[in-house]
Amino acid sequence: KLTGMPVAFAHLLLSRDNKWSKPSDPQSTLLQYAKSPDTCQRKRIYFVRHGESMWNEVFNRGLDVGIIWRFLSCVMQELNLLPYPDSVFWDSPLSPLGIRQAVQLSAWVEHSHPNNVHAAILRGTSDTQSVVCVSNLRRAVSTVLTGLSGRLIRNPKERVYITSTAQEITRNIDG
Repeated sequence: KLTGMPVAFAHLLLSRDNKWSKPSDPQSTLLQYAKSPDTCQRKRIYFVRHGESMWNEVFNRGLDVGIIWRFLSCVMQELNLLPYPDSVFWDSPLSPLGIRQAVQLSAWVEHSHPNNVHAAILRGTSDTQSVVCVSNLRRAVSTVLTGLSGRLIRNPKERVYITSTAQEITRNIDG
């Protein structure tokens, strides 16, 4: 952690990841497939944003006086974690609010009306085949494992595919 943090801070300050350019013609790929619909399949993708992370708790709640307290509190937690392979900032975990949000997701998925097609797919109780993929960031993994816990308990052999390609692009230390 001690060698990685300075590199992460340098990346935060010097990175241009937030300045990526869009493709010149984003429709070209879609049009290519539209010309021969027999070569493509339709898939429905549900994106579930991770619950609030500790990083979000500090930096995304506004630039008020409270940010100083939130930052110092996390720095103190980080100092307590120095002897351990854990961190509040590095691959930031869910905050207490983020944990509550993941539990709320689980409640919505499990207790939505049986005719709610989307909830049924997420519950794994639909005839529609589905796969669960998640970013390799622990806040995303925690959100999915909590939010879809009922599905995973009912289907203990179901795999959750963890992929770095789903990781958000950020120059922040938390990603």
